[in-house]
Amino acid sequence: MNPSFTTYSDFRQRYPIQFGDDSLWLGSGTYGRVIKVEDQVETEWVAIKICECRSDDTKSLKAEVELARKVPRHANIARYDACHRLQTEMGMSDFAIMKYYPDGNLANLLKSRSLSEVELRELVRGILEGLEALHRQRIVHRDFKPANILISRDNRGRLVPKIADFGLSKFVAEDEIDSSDFDLSDGRGTPAYKAPEQITGGTVSFNLDLWAFGVILYEMVTGEKPFSSGAQSNEPTQRREMENKIAAVQLPDRLTTVAEPFQGMIRRCLVKDIKGRVRKPDELLSLLEKPTTQIPVSKPVPLAVPIGGPREEYTDVFIPSGPIVPTPKQSDRKINKPSVVLPIEIPSVRVWLPLAIGAAVMVVSMSLWFGRTTASSYEKGIGQSVAAIDTKNLENGDKEIPTPPASVQKAGIIDGSGPASSKPTKSELSTIKKGGENLNKPTESKADKVALKKQEAQQEYEDLIEKGNGAINSSNDKAAAMNYFRSANQLATVNGLDTAKGNAAYTQYLEKGDRINDRDSYLGAMAWYKVAQSLRPTDEVKRKIRECEINLNL
Repeated sequence: MNPSFTTYSDFRQRYPIQFGDDSLWLGSGTYGRVIKVEDQVETEWVAIKICECRSDDTKSLKAEVELARKVPRHANIARYDACHRLQTEMGMSDFAIMKYYPDGNLANLLKSRSLSEVELRELVRGILEGLEALHRQRIVHRDFKPANILISRDNRGRLVPKIADFGLSKFVAEDEIDSSDFDLSDGRGTPAYKAPEQITGGTVSFNLDLWAFGVILYEMVTGEKPFSSGAQSNEPTQRREMENKIAAVQLPDRLTTVAEPFQGMIRRCLVKDIKGRVRKPDELLSLLEKPTTQIPVSKPVPLAVPIGGPREEYTDVFIPSGPIVPTPKQSDRKINKPSVVLPIEIPSVRVWLPLAIGAAVMVVSMSLWFGRTTASSYEKGIGQSVAAIDTKNLENGDKEIPTPPASVQKAGIIDGSGPASSKPTKSELSTIKKGGENLNKPTESKADKVALKKQEAQQEYEDLIEKGNGAINSSNDKAAAMNYFRSANQLATVNGLDTAKGNAAYTQYLEKGDRINDRDSYLGAMAWYKVAQSLRPTDEVKRKIRECEINLNL
């Protein structure tokens, strides 16, 4: 049972902290520094984390300890034994006590030596099982890195990872977890292990920690970080270069040389779209069960085209096995020779001239006989057919009304009473028809038309704002959102629309940019300011964007 201390003096009697001994300081975390102290009762070393109390108690060391206690005891989660809030000479401070691990953390281990395959698999399995336990309790770590993974040993000397430091961790409420994705990103975290959504300030999910795991796994396998910056530049410049590479997900070429299943696990983690990224640790644990397959190091080769054309799953680093179409040699190519044209024998004039004359006489005789028998029947029915032709051609619009034969016009039978020239023209028939339609149409004033057009434009404006908000909420697609917002803004300007919905969105994204800007994450802040600018290009948002560009040396 952990004792309670009423004074700082009592606490120092059991835990004599030696502030002046630099060799005892183990490091610093999100909320304070960690020092090694000998417990005078148990006669063993412990690690004590010390942090001054802040005005916001929800971000105190005590709150971190209480959050960690929500997780049931687990072999891969480091636990605090106790936390005491005491008045010191410097003010009120929290003192959190936990077990001391002589092997340090994973960052120390990776610097000291390389890992065997057995050690690598055991550590990876333990890390994933620890993350799984955290996520099961609805906790997102948000600062997952090698320095926050302590190394312990079991009774057989095997390495056991323990996830620690929950200073930036968040407990996700039940109403937030229903949608699987929630807004917890505020730009904080260690730059090299941040996910793209932490940099840009987008919606996050539990697989935020799995992005960081992918970075850690790459570092465990290769000994270097996947996203790095130029060593010659200053710290702010290095940070900007790193964040730009992370935001663009510029994976290193060396990843292609990493053995499976580790390469596949890294690729599943380092995906920009949170919907496409691996969602749960147990998916990676399944991949870990596969045997190791070494990838031979070779120079990149140009992609070949498989039989049947290119496949969709081709990428610049993955070529599926399959038959390849060889490039034919010149001698192997078939030459398509033109077909042979046979000469046609033409009969002499003596043969075909009499035949042609006879055929012509026969055709003329048949035409005269056929015309004599059908003329009368044609004239009888033409009066009825012309009226139908007029109506039909009027419906067809621009088609020309056919003119009856001259014999029919001469007989004067188009309307049964007069000559052919007395029939209505196409334009006259069209005018009569349109006049009849207009009699049935209700009159509509010009003011009504204007009002209806404005109403339709207002609905289109609000739909565009909704689509823009949806693009951000669903996948943090700022580019798509800004296209919607610009179209809405232009529509409102032309038609003089009510922009209350757009103004509300403008305020929301401007304030989001301000929160990220307060933490000196200028790249992420500028991204949100540009979203706000697409809604309303005010002088205020232009000034904020310019300030970010100055801070980024753009």
